[in-house]
Amino acid sequence: MIPNWLLKRSSLTPSRTALSFCGKQWTFQELKQEADLIARKLRMNGLEEGDRIALLGPSNPDMVFVIHGCLLVDLKLSC
Repeated sequence: MIPNWLLKRSSLTPSRTALSFCGKQWTFQELKQEADLIARKLRMNGLEEGDRIALLGPSNPDMVFVIHGCLLVDLKLSC
């Protein structure tokens, strides 16, 4: 399960590079923090475990954060 993977990686290797895009890098801890922020925003907007959500956007770090945030809430994704 991807959320467990992210939680495990951020715990085991928090300062290791998880994502690199256009010269900028994010560690596993930073990726988890961004995903947690998105997950909180999704829950505040009424989404909860099992809800379906469609994602359409560019391939960039923000989309990676959103995908992992959705997975932390356990939403069903359509990309």
